[in-house]
Amino acid sequence: VRSFAQESGTAPYLGSLRADQVSDCIEFLDAMSAWKHPSENMICGDVEGNISWRAAALTPNRTGPTPWYGRLPVPGTGEYGWDGFRDDLPEELNPERGWIATANHNIQPPGFHPPIMFKTAQPSARYERIAEVLSTGGSSDGRFTIADFHSLMPFRLQVPMLCHFLKGGSPKILISNGHGNRLPGGMESSIDRALVPPFISHGVAMWR
Repeated sequence: VRSFAQESGTAPYLGSLRADQVSDCIEFLDAMSAWKHPSENMICGDVEGNISWRAAALTPNRTGPTPWYGRLPVPGTGEYGWDGFRDDLPEELNPERGWIATANHNIQPPGFHPPIMFKTAQPSARYERIAEVLSTGGSSDGRFTIADFHSLMPFRLQVPMLCHFLKGGSPKILISNGHGNRLPGGMESSIDRALVPPFISHGVAMWR
């Protein structure tokens, strides 16, 4: 059994020593090429206004008669192996949208192959909320205020699983997580009636 974590220089967070010496986000991306372990989404912002992101990890370039991604065992016949390590990991520098965000979601660009990580295809409510707020450009002359970022905290969660307990509900039901926020238009009471006991008390607790 071979693991990238057994390779030379893979002491956890050893790459931080190089990252601590960079002076801007361009140098940061170069430093992330030396980041090996653990796998991380690494984000940079510098005093010149640059931003960058790198999916950082020592990632094997796997070879064999059929595509394989390291999730399942393969025959130990010598046909399946590693041909060094990949240098094509996704990254961004000053994207046109003006911001970068990660929230434990699928960060691979569309069509990126072979995959370097595995997430479900379901949308990430946390990422979508961050993107919603950052896409506004800020509420004060194109700048974000403390209040803008505070608004990220009492965000509304998308909870598709509740649809299993709703009669004719929509898979886009939004539930507030508190902080004084309430669901609009009396939706709370309608969901109370639609939820099947004993899930009502748990559902109510999510937004009250």
